[in-house]
Amino acid sequence: SLPPQGLLGGASYTILSADYMNLSLRFGYHFATVDALVTDDAEQNYATLHFAGGAGAHFGKSLRIQYIANVLGRLGFATTVKGDLIEASLTRQDRAAMEKILDQLGRLLGSTRLLDMAIRDADQVESLTESFFRGIYDCLEPERKDAPENFYLIAGAWKKAASTMEQAILQDGSHFSSRISAGINQTLGRFIGRKRYLEYLDNIEAYHYFPLAIAKESHLDQGSARLRVKPLSGTIDQAGGLAFAIRDWANYFVFRINALEDNAVLFEFRNNKRFARGAADVPIEAGCWYSLHIATGGRLIRAYLDGVQVVEYETDRGLNGYVGLWTKADSVTLFDSLAIDDGNECCIIMR
Repeated sequence: SLPPQGLLGGASYTILSADYMNLSLRFGYHFATVDALVTDDAEQNYATLHFAGGAGAHFGKSLRIQYIANVLGRLGFATTVKGDLIEASLTRQDRAAMEKILDQLGRLLGSTRLLDMAIRDADQVESLTESFFRGIYDCLEPERKDAPENFYLIAGAWKKAASTMEQAILQDGSHFSSRISAGINQTLGRFIGRKRYLEYLDNIEAYHYFPLAIAKESHLDQGSARLRVKPLSGTIDQAGGLAFAIRDWANYFVFRINALEDNAVLFEFRNNKRFARGAADVPIEAGCWYSLHIATGGRLIRAYLDGVQVVEYETDRGLNGYVGLWTKADSVTLFDSLAIDDGNECCIIMR
């Protein structure tokens, strides 16, 4: 359940004195406790850390823990890792060394908050460790020059659109399926009917691959969000959607269109299981821009396509969370004009 005011996590507590500090932090799905004593007597000085949790998949949480352990080890901590829990301790450093180490510890905790949702492979653990000790603390900055800025990229091949005429983001899923599987899809689609075959693939959860790009400055409790989507191509899917109420990579809503299915659907993901919450059959053409708009109030969701309401759904949970871009399988899709409005202020994330 959500804590008061709809904020994720819960209450955090701090005890501070001239020589002693205890921090008990709950942010999102992460939990950290730092306990430290810093005096002029090095023999008495110590720092301990307990860190656990995360919003990402187990693989991402494991990689993040490895990264944290690497950094702490180089700072002089003794570490123990148990699943997504790390315990670390350091003793007998003089005041100057302790102050420097605690400063670095604070930077480490602040910079790894959502890293479990973005780190992709073990090679990044080493490169991020080296970057940290070069003073580069933003682990989530895009590594590619063409990667979209101000987004957490959760799977997919997201990049800035090549066109200089529009500030768009492209998700290119063309490498998701092989030519052989694409050929099989086309053949079976002709034999049993394209729509029936797509429904069959969905029912058996084939090609359940959902690239997600979460806008960093997009937390929304109540209000509205809008986005323009242009499906371009795809053999399995030609989909694009506006994701919202994103709690983590496996729990969110998305209002999406699909040019192969000619429909608009509101989906909810709960623990990475997808549920259709409302749908409308509408013609969707590849190569055309469509405006998607969602409005939330209380637990009610209204979804609009090109200014016309097509779905209404009342959920059983709060709708606070982040906003982002979404596709499926081998969809090649363009996005632009992402904006959110909390009723007091409109924030334009993509023009």
